[in-house]
Amino acid sequence: FRTVADEEDAIIGLWFEARELGVDFLIGPLERAQVDSLVALPDAGLPILLLNHPSSPEQLEAMSGDIHAIGLIPEEEAELAAVQALCLGHRRALIMAQSSDWGRRVAEAFRSTFELGGGRIMDQADYAPTQPDHSALLEVLLNLDRSEQRAAEVRRLVGQDIESVPQPRTDVDLIFLAARPDDARLIRPQLRFQRVGELPVFATSAVVEGAPQAERDDDLSGITLPLPPWFIDESRFGAERRVAERRFSQLASPVLSGLHALGADALDLVRW
Repeated sequence: FRTVADEEDAIIGLWFEARELGVDFLIGPLERAQVDSLVALPDAGLPILLLNHPSSPEQLEAMSGDIHAIGLIPEEEAELAAVQALCLGHRRALIMAQSSDWGRRVAEAFRSTFELGGGRIMDQADYAPTQPDHSALLEVLLNLDRSEQRAAEVRRLVGQDIESVPQPRTDVDLIFLAARPDDARLIRPQLRFQRVGELPVFATSAVVEGAPQAERDDDLSGITLPLPPWFIDESRFGAERRVAERRFSQLASPVLSGLHALGADALDLVRW
C-alpha cells in the first residue's frame, strides 16, 4: 500500500483497508507522525513491522498484538556520536542545535549519553534554520563577546586604544552539531572563521544528503559522524546502492534511498 497524503490519519484508513483485504503482514515505512497515529490504536490487528519508531517507546509497548519497529533514528546516531567522543577522551562539549523538535530531540540524546559517560555540556545554542549568518550566536557560545568586553575594559583602564583579537573559550574540547545539511554547510565555515576550526566537531549523518560528494560537501570536511555503509561508496553496500540508483531513479532522494536499504532488512525479518 502506498499513500501520498500528508494527513497523519491517512495511515489508519490504509490499516482498515489492509485488514478488510486479509493482508497477512504489513510493512510500514512511515513518517513518525503516522507511526504515532497507528500505535494509538488499541490493537495491531495484524502483524506489523514499522520502519520507524513512535515518539514514545511506551506507545509501542502498550499496544497489544504483533507489532514491531526498526529504524535508523537520529537519536541513536546522536548517542553513537557521544560514545565515540567519550572513547576519544573528550569530556567537555558545546552543542549547536537546530531550533526545531528534531533538533531538540537529537541534542538531548547526545547530552544524556555524553553526561552518562562522564562528559559535561558546557553550553548549548539553538539556531534558527532560516538564519544564514550565525556570527552573533557563535560569539556568545564561544565567549568571544566576553573577550571583547575584557579588551574594552583594558582600554578604559589604560586610557588609550589598544589592538586586540577576540579569543574563543578554551574550556571545551568538542562541538556537537544537531544540524541538517544546509545548516551544517553554513556553520562549519563560520566556526573556522571564529578561530575554532581545529576543535573536533561531531554530528549525525543528517549533515550529509545521502552519500558524501566532495564537490558538495567540502565545507563539512573534518566532521566526525556515523554513516551507514549503504552510503559509503567504497563498501560492498555502497556498490549495491549505486546499482539500485541506476534501476530506480527516485533513489536520488537520501530518505528513500535509506528506506530502500532498510526495506531489504525488513524482508529478511518478516519470516521471523
